[in-house]
Amino acid sequence: MKKLVTSYTFNAGAKTVDAADFTALEKILLITNVTTNTIIYNFADSAKGGSLAGTVLTLTYNTAPMSNGDKLQIFIDDGATAQAVSGTVTANLGSSVQGVQLNASQTTTTGTITTATSVVTMADLAGVGAVTVTIYGTYAGVNVTFEGFDGVNWVSVAAQQAASLTPSVVMTTGVLTTNSVNRWNVSPLLGVGQFRVRATAWTSGTANVIIEPSAQFTQYQVNVATMPTTTVSGTVTANLGTGGTGATSLGKAEDAVAASGDVGVATWGVRRDGAITTSPTTAAGDYTEMAVDTYGQTRIAVQSRTTNPTAGADGNGVILMADKLGKLVTVGSVRDLKVNQTTTITASTSETTVLTAVASTFLDVYGVLVANTSASAVSVAFKDATAGTTRFTMQIPAGDQREIMLPESAAITQAAINNNWTATVSTSVTSVVITMLAVRNT
Repeated sequence: MKKLVTSYTFNAGAKTVDAADFTALEKILLITNVTTNTIIYNFADSAKGGSLAGTVLTLTYNTAPMSNGDKLQIFIDDGATAQAVSGTVTANLGSSVQGVQLNASQTTTTGTITTATSVVTMADLAGVGAVTVTIYGTYAGVNVTFEGFDGVNWVSVAAQQAASLTPSVVMTTGVLTTNSVNRWNVSPLLGVGQFRVRATAWTSGTANVIIEPSAQFTQYQVNVATMPTTTVSGTVTANLGTGGTGATSLGKAEDAVAASGDVGVATWGVRRDGAITTSPTTAAGDYTEMAVDTYGQTRIAVQSRTTNPTAGADGNGVILMADKLGKLVTVGSVRDLKVNQTTTITASTSETTVLTAVASTFLDVYGVLVANTSASAVSVAFKDATAGTTRFTMQIPAGDQREIMLPESAAITQAAINNNWTATVSTSVTSVVITMLAVRNT
């Protein structure tokens, strides 16, 4: 009969376990290090065997990385004869379940939780279909999880609170009430060979753990009775906001921007196949139409224009604009941010401001027009600050004009804000007229 050995000496470095109950190697069944959740001896595993000399078992498994104080769970066969339990029990549960057969029972497993990583393991679930877990004692801050070993990994299993009238399925208990007595039913235990209660939190004291096995269900038959059906008819009225803004209402109170204090509701979208030729929103504003093309795709509303719309205020929403054929109208930059400035330099080679600085703003130049009205060719050097670095130079023939025009996205960027642009003519001539085109950026 299986027996749990509780008196032993573990020497991890020497790979030995010494116990007075070790009388023959063939009687040692299973040894698990429950501190590290590792099986270190299994009579059926050649990689986890061992040799016995007296009462000292020398392990094949390398336990050197473990500690002598690790807690072991040791099962042996003590040679006692157990009364076999077999037979068939028939339960009449109305017309629901018949022919439930019960198999052999297992030994109750006990242990304690004294750290935030304590583990109590039932190492052999042969013949066990369910377990009842009881936790009691003088303790605080204990939280545990229920797990089964599928041969490779420990996986979470579901349990139900035994004392609850409406038990919920849980895989972890949550922090238990201090010094409370709690019970959970874990069923069915399918596909796992071991079961454990593992602590995930602990503050103080000792929580005692009892794992009681129940017999395995090996045969069952379910008869499903035909239940009558009832047809329900009537009218359902939905409150779309006038009744309030609670969880049962679709209403939403207006935010601080609105002044009326009215309760609003979500806007209804009504599909219309084909083009929308009238205002897509009703006068009352209670729904808006969604245009769908011949492929069933919802369109994005873009307004066709032959004239400019009324300008919106800074920060307000506006409607995208297209031409009559639906081509989107775009510009390189906002018109209000463009800067034009014309300066005439006459008979001077001094550095002259040709684009006045704007506070906290970069002036990025995308166009320069230079006209030389004199009879002599000149070169003009442009800087992005007084006495700054020359950013580009233009050669202007006598009585001629030259220009630079770039896409606004490729403008010549100014190195720092709060600066002007200057020009210096190489030769003192009658006059050089310079026009600068720039975009204000921040």
